[in-house]
Amino acid sequence: FHEVQKARDLGKNLVIAKRRQAGFSAKFSSIIGREFSMFRGSQSIILAGEDKYAQNTMKMVLAGLNALADTEFYKRRTPDTSEYIQAKYRVNEGGNWVWRGFMSEVYCFTAKSNEQAISGKSPSIVLFEEAGRFKGLIETFKYVEPSLEANFKKTGIAYVVGTGGDMDKGAAELEE
Repeated sequence: FHEVQKARDLGKNLVIAKRRQAGFSAKFSSIIGREFSMFRGSQSIILAGEDKYAQNTMKMVLAGLNALADTEFYKRRTPDTSEYIQAKYRVNEGGNWVWRGFMSEVYCFTAKSNEQAISGKSPSIVLFEEAGRFKGLIETFKYVEPSLEANFKKTGIAYVVGTGGDMDKGAAELEE
């Protein structure tokens, strides 16, 4: 967690090569949950080369956020799906329905057949999940990197996290 914060403070992306079963999906799901709950208008993206890896982390994010029910940190969500959540709700003000809330978002994407899966987004966090099994990681990162800046200023950070796996399924790209 200290290294993650240090990278953020320095405006740097962070690559973590780690061993299996070290709990990094859970750790980063808590980081994404914090971003969603504490930073108004934030946009976090979980991105993986295979859907099962992105979905697993999104499930952890949702479980953590759901555990905040009945606390001051809980945010109502509309929509509230396994692919996308936004901290907002509708209220009737003088006969007009308007959106209120924190407006922070979490997206869950797979880039297996689409390196440009998150084009058009302005994320504060992009988590490249299971990067050691993310075929096309480098090409996808090239599309993501410009979305982490605005007016030549770093506005978002990429966390590339993975275990060395099959060399033809992404481990060589993670190493590079």
